[in-house]
Amino acid sequence: MAYREMKFDRKTAKVSRYFQRVMSPDHIGPISLQVALTDSCFNRCIMCDHPARKKMHRMEVTDWVRKLRLFKDAGLESVCYSGGDPMAYTDFNDVMAAHIQLNIRFGMTITGYVPHYIDLNLLNRADWVRVSLDAVTPEVYEKVRGKTPVAKVKDGIERMVKAGVAVGLGITLHADNVADLPNVLAYADTLGIMDIETHHIVPDSGVRAVRVPEKWERKIEPFQNCHAVRYQLYIDAEGDVYPCCITAGDAQAVPQAQALGNLWVDSWDAIWEEVLKYSKLNYKELPEICRTCCIQRLSQINSIVDQLQAQDSKSFF
Repeated sequence: MAYREMKFDRKTAKVSRYFQRVMSPDHIGPISLQVALTDSCFNRCIMCDHPARKKMHRMEVTDWVRKLRLFKDAGLESVCYSGGDPMAYTDFNDVMAAHIQLNIRFGMTITGYVPHYIDLNLLNRADWVRVSLDAVTPEVYEKVRGKTPVAKVKDGIERMVKAGVAVGLGITLHADNVADLPNVLAYADTLGIMDIETHHIVPDSGVRAVRVPEKWERKIEPFQNCHAVRYQLYIDAEGDVYPCCITAGDAQAVPQAQALGNLWVDSWDAIWEEVLKYSKLNYKELPEICRTCCIQRLSQINSIVDQLQAQDSKSFF
């Protein structure tokens, strides 16, 4: 396995601290969660599995807030809400208020459309709000993201920026939208949005991949084990727990890995036991989707921890 040269930098130091923590026998929960409160969405993205689902699920807000309190006691530090679209969850103001009360950091990935029932004062307390903006040219946006007109998306972005919300952009680049990238970047520049992240197409998503400019190419690191499953888990709107959002489903809404348990049915001890088993699987034993990991941040965590385990990791603590 060819690793990059190991460097003691800020990222390595952060992963090292978390590594020490999650390897403790007393550690019984993730540091971070990615959660779909609802399968509902304002868009119909060509690479997304949610529109293909036969039934749209939705968590009850009181149930989720109760779980948040339990996760806080287990060491949870942050939650990223995705979906679906968190903005389509009509009780999202209550969820944001609970985070503020519990002092749990939160962020979200959204389409950019912001309904007027969303309290921008609460949204302003989010650590990050990442808008999936793959195009700004109307006909291109309609082709790749669909349903909600890009004009309404831009209106939501501009309202958030004006309210001081920490807005960033996530761009999924492929053959159908890469030509519009300069226009997206120019639009971001007019609003002073500097936080821009690009994404790879998930294998077998049914969307044509394309080689993107090197500046925006994602760097996927080699790894031996999925250590990241101890750091962050994905919980779908039905309560099923997965190692990450990619393993939860493809463009046909077919799970790519077996769920580690269900939040509403199984005990957390039983779910966490499955998490620990998953983290010990060798690269060759992981589901195929994991062996072609397309999430840069998670692959970097895995690569760094592999290297820490291969040397005297105590020197990093």
